[in-house]
Amino acid sequence: MIINQNFNLINAKYKLTNLELKFILDAISQLDSKNDKVLQEYEIKISEFKKMIREGQHTKLKQFAKHLMNKSILIEQDNGDFEVFNWFSKIRYVNNEVKFLVRFEESLKPYLLELKERFASYNLKYILPLSSTYSIRIYQLLKEYAKLKKKYFIVNDLQDILQVPKSYKNYAKFKQGILKVAERELKEHCDIYFTIEEEKTGRKVTRLIFSINKNISRKI
Repeated sequence: MIINQNFNLINAKYKLTNLELKFILDAISQLDSKNDKVLQEYEIKISEFKKMIREGQHTKLKQFAKHLMNKSILIEQDNGDFEVFNWFSKIRYVNNEVKFLVRFEESLKPYLLELKERFASYNLKYILPLSSTYSIRIYQLLKEYAKLKKKYFIVNDLQDILQVPKSYKNYAKFKQGILKVAERELKEHCDIYFTIEEEKTGRKVTRLIFSINKNISRKI
């Protein structure tokens, strides 16, 4: 299942759990982003939800849907304009089929449909094994620049895009808890992997150079 994402959507700022992000990407993978003209209702079935049902945690499904409906996404334009949306206008749970039916917020249409340029494509299968939300986000960001094989990030800018908590603002913790995890997970599961070169201002790491490589052994 192929996911196509507009570059502005890839670089948007939002904070989601790993399950929430996979849920959204599952829905995006069902779009025909090049030919569809209208956002429709999409069906989501994820094994984690079946596990909740088996364990009698129906309340958790309600909490999941409510929390996700309250999660915003901030999309910035090159001219300084920005927009803030919710991901979905509706989430419906169908109990006897253990599935969700969702409809994307209409304002996201320009970032999801009729994509002709400035978008990246990748397979959902690469995303599903990743245990860290940050690994997924870094993978998306690097897919945008995979053909160029290099991507430069100011450390503070990358932390802002990833919406890391204060506990990871310290670079040493950011490196060990986020970058190293993503480096390992992409190498193990994805079609690309990366190495990082650090640039310092004085003794402080201020810029990162990501070298993006094809991971031939993981190509689907």
